[in-house]
Formats: sequence, structure tokens, C-alpha cells
Amino acid sequence: MRLTQTGTGRGQVVGRGRLDFHAQPDRTIRSCAVSWDGDAVFVPLLPGLAFDQYFPNLRDAPREGRVVRGKELQRAVLEEFEEWVDRARATLNVGETPPLFETPPVASPAPGEHISESAEFVVRFNQGNERLWSETSYASRQGEQLLFSIKHQVLWDWCTGQGEDVTTAMLEALERQFDHYDVHGIPSDFMMRQIGRAPYAAWKAL
Repeated sequence: MRLTQTGTGRGQVVGRGRLDFHAQPDRTIRSCAVSWDGDAVFVPLLPGLAFDQYFPNLRDAPREGRVVRGKELQRAVLEEFEEWVDRARATLNVGETPPLFETPPVASPAPGEHISESAEFVVRFNQGNERLWSETSYASRQGEQLLFSIKHQVLWDWCTGQGEDVTTAMLEALERQFDHYDVHGIPSDFMMRQIGRAPYAAWKAL
């Protein structure tokens, strides 16, 4: 397994999760399944934990006909997710189900599908250092390249399927997490020292 670690120092393990991605014989991923073994209070925080692990590590990507790099790219990705959460909040406020990413859909495997890639993650908590972070391991390098950027989307879809209370708490947690970024800036990936502080602030505010 390949480990993608965020956070420095030790932390109490508050839960472990797994993502299994199902594919047809042509290896095209069709669906995925999520499992969580841990304290239920952390379930609404899982999409934010995955996002906090993901976007500070972005280096460069083509966008609108040019290559965007570093903090500019990270800010753009953050703003897109903030807009997504704003739309979800507006949808929930009128009694409708928030949108899903469905990249891929969260569902049980269909006949003929098999697990083609998987990811396991552990959530750690350090109250003294005010940190709440996730560490993820992937079954293969290919799996890491494929799944790292969509893990928060898969967990969003899964949380949305856990009921209105979890969905509402998820949105509140993400909004508090974004507030922390607005005040303190995008976490630095240098030695991973700042990653985990925004999710901790979100947990504390719930």
C-alpha cells in the first residue's frame, strides 16, 4: 500500500475508513463503496478532511487554456468547492437534496463488477496541537493518481446518503473550514505542519 500522509506527530486514532472502486472487465470504474469504522461524530467531517489533505498538495494543472500553478491553482480549486457548498446549502434550504458529484456513483457492485482499486484511510485527532487530519494509503500508484483528487467528492456523496442530519452537519463543518482558510490562508504543505488545523476548527465549532 502507498501511504499519503498529512499531519506531523502522533494523534489519537478516531476512526478508519475504506473506499472500494468497482470496475467491469474492461477496468472502467463504474461505482464505489464507502465503509467507516469509528466515532459517528466525525462522519460529517470526512469530506473536509479529504479536501484538506488534497488541495494544498496541488502543483500545476491546465485550466482555461493555460497551466495554473501553486497557490493560484489551490485558490481556484478552493473557490470552486466553496461555490459547490453554497449551491448545496441553497438547495437544502428549500427542502431539496444537495447535488452529487457521482465520480463515480456510490453504489454496491453490479453483476460482473470487481474491486479494481481501493484506498484505506485513518483519521487522527490531537487536541493539544489542535489538529484533525487524515492519512490515506492506496493499493497502487495508479490508484493514487486516479483517486486522490476525487476522494472528497466520493465522501461527499456518501455523507449525503446518510440522511439530512449528517448532510446539514457536513455543510456546517465545511463552511467553518472555509472560514478558517479565509482567516489563516491555504495550508502550507511544507512538512504538512498546517494541514489538519481547519478541520479541527470545524470540529470544534459543531
